[in-house]
Amino acid sequence: MLHSSAGVVPLIYSFDQQGQIYTDNKIDYNDGYDPAAPYEAVIYDENLEPIVEIRYDSGICYKYGQSSYTTSPARLQFYDLGVSTDRSGYLSFTQTLFNDDERYEYIIPVFAENFKVDGSVSYLPCTGFKVVNSDGLTLFEDKFEKDLQLERGDVLYGEVYRLGSRDYLRVEQNYYSIDRKTNSLKSIEMPTALKAFPGITRRNTDVRLDFAASSAERVLSLVDANGRVLKSSRIASGIDTWNVNTGSLTSGLYIVTLSDGATSVETAKIIIR
Repeated sequence: MLHSSAGVVPLIYSFDQQGQIYTDNKIDYNDGYDPAAPYEAVIYDENLEPIVEIRYDSGICYKYGQSSYTTSPARLQFYDLGVSTDRSGYLSFTQTLFNDDERYEYIIPVFAENFKVDGSVSYLPCTGFKVVNSDGLTLFEDKFEKDLQLERGDVLYGEVYRLGSRDYLRVEQNYYSIDRKTNSLKSIEMPTALKAFPGITRRNTDVRLDFAASSAERVLSLVDANGRVLKSSRIASGIDTWNVNTGSLTSGLYIVTLSDGATSVETAKIIIR
């Protein structure tokens, strides 16, 4: 007996750019639904012919009363930002997101070894995730800064963003850029709001910039409305505030950028009356 859900492999993430669907099945060897049973995914081509079967067994990760539960691969929302800012669909299995070979990849949670007890619930903390291919080989593994509690029926959530030829991935609180050529994920620091106080001010008034501290050195630049960089300062690691002197500025609009030089850019506006 099967407990089944279905989804679509986006065309840009299939090897031959052809339509593919998958079923994510809860395998039940008994006469009835068994929440502790493992999962099996079956990928089908556009003619509904099976291409590959992928067996995934997380083991028991959640207990409530007399019931035990397993969990299935991560469910990722997919956005093709070159087409629309709206969600383009969901993604659980892919051929070309992480590399260019014909194997399928998917993301599964990694759990701690010992159960924790929360009232009548026992659970294995989810400590991170890994990217696995259809041959069972782990391609990438990373930890979360804070453990998660996946309850019955829960899966890991996140997003995949396609921007031009680049792909970006979020799994829970972790963010990555994807390099298919090297089959690797590069952790990136997502920008938090860079704020200017006051945002509208008069000349000769200091403007305070507040931002999240970083473990890496960054560059703060002041840019005028014509795109010219007027000032640049190196912000040491651990610094979360900076003052900009407006004494040399004329009336107009200015943009402050805070960048690590690679993956993270934050901006704020300053208007001098």
